[in-house]
Amino acid sequence: MSLQARSSSIQLYITGRPHVQVTVARHIKEKHEIPIVAHDHDIRRFIDLEIGGPNDIEPDAMDEKLRVDIQNKAIESAKGVFLLPVLQVHAILQATTIRRREEALRTLPSDLGDAFAGTMARIEQQPHAQSEQAKKILAWVYLAERPVSVDELLCSLAIEDDDKAFNPRGMPIRSTLINCCHGLAVIDQETSTIRLVHYSFQEYLCRQNQLFGVSKVQWHNRIAWTCLTFLNFPSPPSEDNCMETTIMSYAAAKWGHHLQKSEHLQDVPLELAREYLPQYNDNELRLVASYVHIAAFFGVQALVLHLCLAERDLDLRDIEGQTPLSWAARRGHKVVTKPLIENGVALDSRDHAALSMAAQSRCEAVAELLIGKGAPLNTKNQSGLTPLSLAVLGGFKNIVRLLLDNGAAVEATDRYGRTPLLSAVSSGLEEIVKLLLDKDANVEAFDYKYGRTPLIWAAAEGYEIIARLLIEKGAEVDSIDAGFSWTPFAWAAVNRFEGVSRLLLENGAEMESVEVNGYGRTPLLLALEARNEPIVKLLIGKLAEAESNALRRTELVSCVEEKGLDALIDFLEFTTDYHGHRSKRKPNANDPIHLYFD
Repeated sequence: MSLQARSSSIQLYITGRPHVQVTVARHIKEKHEIPIVAHDHDIRRFIDLEIGGPNDIEPDAMDEKLRVDIQNKAIESAKGVFLLPVLQVHAILQATTIRRREEALRTLPSDLGDAFAGTMARIEQQPHAQSEQAKKILAWVYLAERPVSVDELLCSLAIEDDDKAFNPRGMPIRSTLINCCHGLAVIDQETSTIRLVHYSFQEYLCRQNQLFGVSKVQWHNRIAWTCLTFLNFPSPPSEDNCMETTIMSYAAAKWGHHLQKSEHLQDVPLELAREYLPQYNDNELRLVASYVHIAAFFGVQALVLHLCLAERDLDLRDIEGQTPLSWAARRGHKVVTKPLIENGVALDSRDHAALSMAAQSRCEAVAELLIGKGAPLNTKNQSGLTPLSLAVLGGFKNIVRLLLDNGAAVEATDRYGRTPLLSAVSSGLEEIVKLLLDKDANVEAFDYKYGRTPLIWAAAEGYEIIARLLIEKGAEVDSIDAGFSWTPFAWAAVNRFEGVSRLLLENGAEMESVEVNGYGRTPLLLALEARNEPIVKLLIGKLAEAESNALRRTELVSCVEEKGLDALIDFLEFTTDYHGHRSKRKPNANDPIHLYFD
C-alpha cells in the first residue's frame, strides 16, 4: 500500500528520465515536480571553460565574435538539454582554423541523434589506431554485462586473438585512454569505471542496428573471444601481477553471456570455450559446480549439445544440490533445457525442481516446456513452496495461469501455512487473486504465523478491490486473527484505510467487536489511538444511528471538530494503563455499545 496512506510525514525524492513520470504519477498522486533543464548562463560558462581547454586542439583559432556566435547558437539549439551544446562545442573545437570553425558552426547538428552520429563519424576519421581503440572502448562499455573498470578495459585492449600469454606491454596509456572517444565515454572518478557520457547516448545506441558498421552480435563475439583467449592462457595470473588479474573476474563470470548472444555466428569461439571448460572443472571451482552447470547457466546450446554427445553426467549436482537442468530453467534457456530433457535428465529434483526454478524466475516458455514433458506440478522446496506458490510470490500472472490450467494444487501450503491465495492477497496482486478465486481457492484459509485470513490481510494492507472480491466469494467479514484478535474492520480502522472500512461496514461488519486476547479495545478506541479522524467520525455516525440518538452524534462530532481526538478520548472517559494502552474504566464486553453511549 502507498506510504502516503500510512503517514503524511514520509517524503520521497525521485529522479529519473521523462518516461518515469507515468509510473510515478500512477502511484503518487500528490507530488511536486522540478524539471531539470540547462540554463543559459550554465551553457555560456561551460563554453568559456572549453575554449582554450584540453578539448580545444587549436586555442588560437578563436576570436570574440566566434565565441559569441558559438554561445548563441548552442543556447538556441539546447532546448533545455545540456549534452547537445557539449557535443556541438567539442565538434567545433576539433577544427584548426577560424574559417573551419565557422563552417562547423553553420552545420551544427540540431538534435542529439545527429550530434551522436556526427561524433561517431569523427571517431572513424581519426588515425586507424585511435579509431580502433575508441570503437573497442565504446563497444565494451555499451555491451558489457556490468560496468567495467579502467584496469579491466586496459587489460582487455591488450589482448589479441592469437596471444598465448598476457602481455602487459600491449596496454594503452591510462592517462589518454579515452581521449580518442571524443567525449562519448567518461571515467567515473568515484568508482574508477568507464561509462557512456549520458543515458541518452545509451538510448541512441539501443536504436541502432550496428556500432561503427559492425553488428552488435559481432561485437559480442569479439568480446567473447577476448575473454576466452585470456582464460585459456597456460597459467593463471600470479597474485603479484595485479593488473593481469583485473580482467579475470569479468572474463570468468561473463564470457558465456557474450558467447550465448553470438553463438549462431560461424566464427564463434566455441573451440576456445571447449578448451576452457575442462580447465574450469579441474580447479577449485569444481566444488561449486561442474562445467555442465556452467554451459547450462550461460545457455550456450552448442556447448550443451557437445557435452550431451560426449555422454557427460548431466545430472550432477552443485554445492546446493541443483542440477544443470535447474540452472538452465532458472535462467530461462529453453534451447538448453530441451536437449537436457531429451537426454534423460531427472525432472523432479526434490529441493530445486526445474519447474520451481522456471516459475520463480518468470521463465514462461521453459515452464511450459517442462510441464509438457511431465514435470511434477506440486513439488515443494525447502520452504514448502510449490511452483505455483513461487510464481504467486513473484507476481508472475501468466505462469500462475499456466500452472492453474494444468492442475496445480490451489490449497498447497508452505511451512508457515500460507496458501497461494494468502500470498497473493498479502502482496496486493489483484489479477492473481482473481485467477485463484476462479479456481475456488479457500477464502477462509489462515496462516500459522499470523493467523490471518485473506480478508484480514486485505483489510490490514488497504487493498479495497481485493477485499471486495473476497467478500463477493463469501469471506467472513468478522473473522478474528490469532495475533491481536482483531477483525478486518479493526485492522482497517487502525491502518487508516477509510475505503476498506466503509466496504466492510456496508457488508455487515461488526462495529462493536472487542479484543478477546488484548485490552478490550473496540474499533472506535483503536481508531482514536491511531488518530484516524475519518474513521472516528464514521463510527460515531454509525453507532449513533444504531442508538437512534442524533443528538449524541452531534455532540461527539462537535467534540472532535472543535477540540480534537484527545478531547474525545477524555470525553468518553478512557483511561491509560502503565503500558500506554487505553480502555474504559468499566468495560462491558457483553454490551459493548455502552462503552461509548451512556
